[in-house]
Amino acid sequence: MKKPIFSFSSALMIALSIWAIGCTPLKSSRTVGLPGLPPVTDVKQVRIVEDMKAVTQPYQIVGKVTSYREGTRVTRSGSIRRLSELAADMGADGIIGVHRNAGGGLYSALAVKWLSPGEQPQPLKVPFIVAALPMACDPIPPKKREKYEKLVDSLMLPLIETKGYYLLSDKVSGFAGGITATAKLDDSQIEALGGKESQILAEISMVAHKGGAYGGKSTIRVSMLDKKSRTLCYDSHGQGGANAADAFFETGMSPVFTIVLPVLMPNALREEAVMRGTIAAFDKLKPIHLEAAR
Repeated sequence: MKKPIFSFSSALMIALSIWAIGCTPLKSSRTVGLPGLPPVTDVKQVRIVEDMKAVTQPYQIVGKVTSYREGTRVTRSGSIRRLSELAADMGADGIIGVHRNAGGGLYSALAVKWLSPGEQPQPLKVPFIVAALPMACDPIPPKKREKYEKLVDSLMLPLIETKGYYLLSDKVSGFAGGITATAKLDDSQIEALGGKESQILAEISMVAHKGGAYGGKSTIRVSMLDKKSRTLCYDSHGQGGANAADAFFETGMSPVFTIVLPVLMPNALREEAVMRGTIAAFDKLKPIHLEAAR
């Protein structure tokens, strides 16, 4: 007699997982950069251009819309429909620059109002569009640096988007010296840095500390600079550790793993340290949502 592919316990676990996903509420938020516009009554009038590089018509940025569900994936079509509803309600007839986090649980976009020929955009009341400067890693070999940069980038999107900001997908290239070097730039240079759409420059620097047999720690610094005022609007450090002792205390594993784990999985421990440090560095960033949508 052949053994069934799925046991009763497996089926029960799958059913419980589906039930848990269904019970996890879909959250939405919006940052209104241009308040006071009348809502668009028909959501079908909201034109969607997912890639910002494919936009050919002039537009006025109205704000940012985000839809997310913690810990689970969401459907692309359902999320974009929700973004369109949020945009229409705040007076936008278009959404552009749709992006999602690596886990597929968060979708975000800029809400815009399409302009007629010759019509000029208005300045936004709330700065929220962020461009990221190149990440600084020390003292990490170039081969590992790219891996950690991708890890931090994947974490940065949900950490900053759920606080009300919009993170431009393209990183600033060809700029050296770090965020403090912007003091030497003139107005036209700093405006061009990150593109004219960006209002805030963000820089993440990472220092990896050697930890011997226990995996070490990583210190992450997040700095955000308002391009218009040239002042730091956020500057915070966060430190994460991922040594074998942490693993023992948190999972209840045998103490022998405090010796074996760093040998078997040193990269995994370092990645855990980077994750914890990044989350801790963003922890004090205050949300700028003007409205939390139902």
